[in-house]
Amino acid sequence: MLAVFGKNGSGKTTLLRVLSGILKPISGEVFFDGENIFKMDSFSRSKKISYLPQFYESEVPFTVYEMVELGLYPYRKVKKDMVDSVLNLFDLKKIRNKKFTELSGGQKQKVLLARSIIKDPEILILDEPNLHLDFENTFFIFDTIVSKVKKEGKILIFVLHDINIILRFSDYLLLLKEGGEFLFTEKGKIFEKTDYLKDFINVDFEFFNFEGRNYFLIK
Repeated sequence: MLAVFGKNGSGKTTLLRVLSGILKPISGEVFFDGENIFKMDSFSRSKKISYLPQFYESEVPFTVYEMVELGLYPYRKVKKDMVDSVLNLFDLKKIRNKKFTELSGGQKQKVLLARSIIKDPEILILDEPNLHLDFENTFFIFDTIVSKVKKEGKILIFVLHDINIILRFSDYLLLLKEGGEFLFTEKGKIFEKTDYLKDFINVDFEFFNFEGRNYFLIK
C-alpha cells in the first residue's frame, strides 16, 4: 500500500494519471510486469489498472447496479454474481435499483469505488477516495479495500490529505513537494524524518503513540 501525500499543486493527481496511463509523461516510461503501459491497448491496460479520479459526475440515469456493472466493460461480459458480491461488499445492495444521479455524495463515492474494484485489477489507484465520505464510511471503505487488496496480493496506490489515515493503512509513503522534490520511505521510518516532513507540509506537529498505534497531532 503506497500513500501519496503533499500540498496542493505538488503533482499528486498528475502522478496518478501518469501511473494509470491516462497522461503520458514528457520524459521517462512507466512499466508494469516488464511491459510499457503506454504500449498496451486500452482494454488490456484497463484490466490491469483501475483508476478512480478525484471528481466524477454523470448525468446519465444509470442505476447503482448498472454503474457498478460498467466496471466489467473491458471484459465485454457481465457476471451477475460478481456484481452482487461487490454490492454486498460495499453495503450497496439496498440501493441497487436507485438512480446514481439521486444519490448523496458519499453514496456516489461508494458506488464508484465498487465499480473500480469489480474488475479485479492488479493495481488500484485512488485519488482521495474518502471524498464526500463521513468518518465512519471512510474507515469502512479503507478496511474493506485494504483487506481485499492484501488478501489478493494486489497493489494499492492512493492520495490522501489525512496523515492519520495514511499512517493506519499504508505501508509506504511518497511525499511530493512543488519543484519535483520528493521523499519515498517505509511508513515506520517517517518518524525518523520529522524535520523533513515539517518542511514538506509547513506546519508544526508531533507524533504520539496510543495503544500501539502512531498518530499525528498538529500543535
